[in-house]
Amino acid sequence: MNIHELPRERLKKEGIQCLSIQELLTLIIKTGTKEKSAFLIAQAILNDCDTLSELQELTLPELMQFHGIGESKACELLACFELSKRLSPKTKIPSLQITSSQILAEEMIKKIGSDKQESLWVICLNTQNEVIKQQRLFVGSLNESIAHPREIFYCVIRHCASSFIIVHNHPSGNVQPSQQDIEFTKQLMLCSQLMEIKLLDHLIVGHSDYVSLRQLNIIK
Repeated sequence: MNIHELPRERLKKEGIQCLSIQELLTLIIKTGTKEKSAFLIAQAILNDCDTLSELQELTLPELMQFHGIGESKACELLACFELSKRLSPKTKIPSLQITSSQILAEEMIKKIGSDKQESLWVICLNTQNEVIKQQRLFVGSLNESIAHPREIFYCVIRHCASSFIIVHNHPSGNVQPSQQDIEFTKQLMLCSQLMEIKLLDHLIVGHSDYVSLRQLNIIK
């Protein structure tokens, strides 16, 4: 990066209001590693968050999972996030209301339908079926060594969800569920019954299509 494009230089020359979120994060992070600059570390954090509210909700362990973010930097970031929350007015942001699996499927096709790598997302809903949290939990195929119900239910319980939907993509574009997909869904359904938190659906999305495991009567 050209010295004149560095966030600190832009701040002095143009004012802090001209800096992007990534540049602001870079200033807080300060230094990078041999492999990654502070700017690229900030980019990695933002790539994992869909909204600023998600960025503000990151925890200490979640921040420390990013390469180049140790405990000290994570604490500084958390302090900034908390300060911004306390200074911001408490305004309610309208949430996407899920009235059918198709609505969510269309959104997720845009989001991950063309991804080259398989990933699993949990969509947490309130009693009005409004999305209160959507989070990518796993990257890779749905086997027990990668995806486990406890991480899913940790996210669901942490956000006080009344129900949830699981979504994952098939990079091949073929949305038909594998036997592993079906077994994983049955395991989640059993856990959801024990926890009394309803699993509404498991959607598999491809490049332009999707399948609902509820519509296939795998979830009842």
